[in-house]
Amino acid sequence: MEHKPRILLVDDEPGIRQYLELVLKREGFPVDTASDAAEALDIISRHEPAVVLCDIRMPGELDGIGLSRT
Repeated sequence: MEHKPRILLVDDEPGIRQYLELVLKREGFPVDTASDAAEALDIISRHEPAVVLCDIRMPGELDGIGLSRT
């Protein structure tokens, strides 16, 4: 059985997040989702995803570029 890397999907738009989660899960990837950078950092600290797919423009103190730098 092939082991697929865990993916964290970060996007503030629920429709995009849900659609991409569905597509990735259909392909057998374990997926976590976050609606902003703060939530993503919490998930990263607990699950250590192999891949982070992140929207660049998000509300809050930290956008996608800032998240990728942390």
